[in-house]
Amino acid sequence: GGPIRVRDQWRDRDDGRGSSANAPRGRERPGQKYTLKMRGVPFRAIEADIYDFFEPIRPTHVEIIHEASGRPSGEARVEFSSRKDYDEALLKDKQYMGPRYVELFPDFGGRY
Repeated sequence: GGPIRVRDQWRDRDDGRGSSANAPRGRERPGQKYTLKMRGVPFRAIEADIYDFFEPIRPTHVEIIHEASGRPSGEARVEFSSRKDYDEALLKDKQYMGPRYVELFPDFGGRY
């Protein structure tokens, strides 16, 4: 069959709100993009699953990365509109999406 939605029942419900208050803050520049790279995304995940993973934070763009063969690579790029959202999103590093834990990294080479 086609892609399936990965349910979030395995996900840690603690969203870490408030704990980002001590995270370092940089100056925001107009038009600056705050992009993370995800590794460990389930191969059957769709973009909506990634949006769900980051709730209550709302990414502005999600790109699932595919191999040359067209198969999902297990990686994605996710863009946020502010440093605050980016910092809060980083707190979800190593949380689970379905059966897999997802690693998050700063992505300085965003393509969009």
